[in-house]
Amino acid sequence: MQVAEAREDWRDLVTTSVLELAARDDDANVLWSVAGALGRCADVRAVPVLCDLAGHEDADIRFAVTRALPFVMDDDPSGDAVDKLLELAGDAEDDIREWAMFGLGSLGFADSREIRLALRRGLDDPCEAVRVEAIHGLARRGDMTVLPLVAALLSEDDPRSLTFNAAEYLAHPDLAGLLSRFDSDDPGIRRAVMACDPRLRSSREQACYALVAGVQAEFDQRRNGFSAALACPLLDPDLDLIVATETNDTFGAFDVLRQGPTIDSAIAHVLRASGITSGGE
Repeated sequence: MQVAEAREDWRDLVTTSVLELAARDDDANVLWSVAGALGRCADVRAVPVLCDLAGHEDADIRFAVTRALPFVMDDDPSGDAVDKLLELAGDAEDDIREWAMFGLGSLGFADSREIRLALRRGLDDPCEAVRVEAIHGLARRGDMTVLPLVAALLSEDDPRSLTFNAAEYLAHPDLAGLLSRFDSDDPGIRRAVMACDPRLRSSREQACYALVAGVQAEFDQRRNGFSAALACPLLDPDLDLIVATETNDTFGAFDVLRQGPTIDSAIAHVLRASGITSGGE
């Protein structure tokens, strides 16, 4: 199914063909392949078929379904795909529970009391990987009750990358000291350090404000009617720089600031990426 992943214009055709195959063949190997292919196609039409397969007796098929569901579900916390992931979060197989936690906590943007309760149950899971996914999912939602758990993970010899992501989401100064022993050249660690250190966080926020003001000043000088603004994405520690031009571009503000050593170079990067030259529109 690499073709469907690479070619947007083929996804509809591939999804239709795979759904037709699922309707006429119940061989376990075929259904396993169907679930994997539907996840790669990322088409919401796959939801009913994947939900039907979520209760299959074959654990390999359930695992393939668990991996596929996050890529076809929408942000509706009461949707069928979310409901099935909530069920799969209680599966007997460790890897299925892990992927269900990953889908609910890290990949999806749906949020609800039921999702948070499932993540909290995951904190007591016998499988370490499930517990780490649950911690990350709750940290992503700003749940400060997992702060001691994130601190404990940061105290380990070799924390997982998810732990640094969780620290960035919590952005709590109590984690700054624990992060100081790690290599800040690593992008994920650097982002966590900047989020948790109040001084660095304030400096980065001021740089974001200067960036959007500078881009807007360039637009005003050109009198092109374009505008720039900052927005906070859902369940994301970054800030979005939204540039309303003919192409309506969105940039990760923190990423843009890393494009150059100065605010002026970051502004120039945004203008170039938006197709705006130094001489005008």
